[in-house]
Amino acid sequence: NDLKRIYNFVMQETEYKEITLETLQQISVNDYYKFLEKSKSNYTFNRQLATLKTFYTWLAIVENLPNVISSIKSVKIPQRGVKYFEEDDAEMLVSFAGHKDLNKERNICIMKFFLDLGVRLSELMNMNIFDINLKTGELKVIGKGIKERVIYLSQGDIDALNNYLAVRNQ
Repeated sequence: NDLKRIYNFVMQETEYKEITLETLQQISVNDYYKFLEKSKSNYTFNRQLATLKTFYTWLAIVENLPNVISSIKSVKIPQRGVKYFEEDDAEMLVSFAGHKDLNKERNICIMKFFLDLGVRLSELMNMNIFDINLKTGELKVIGKGIKERVIYLSQGDIDALNNYLAVRNQ
């Protein structure tokens, strides 16, 4: 898709009316920079630049053409901050999870684990009762890259889990 956009840009915004190996050698860095500047975001700029760099690297290997794109640098993207739930919002979410449902205790336990422990869905789905030590409040979780980590449960998490376990087999 990016290559198609680049092709359309070259055909419409430059003096070249067809793309050949000679044309690709003549298109200037400034032409490409004009194309990249039209990007709506820094993410798009960097993705399209990566596409161009990969394409010109391939041309350098296959057709022995110089890589005119190599001098263009990626745009620095600021890191996004973590967004947290306000306590009232988290409480409302937990209360909604248990609202008029046969699986009230299970849903509350799931919500509390997501909110309090920050576990991923895949980690939650792979949890086993044998991974939890209620005496020490420890929970073993297998995360990304099959890395094991220990998470400590709050008393509220333990209570929610005990409430769920009490009704689970009924």
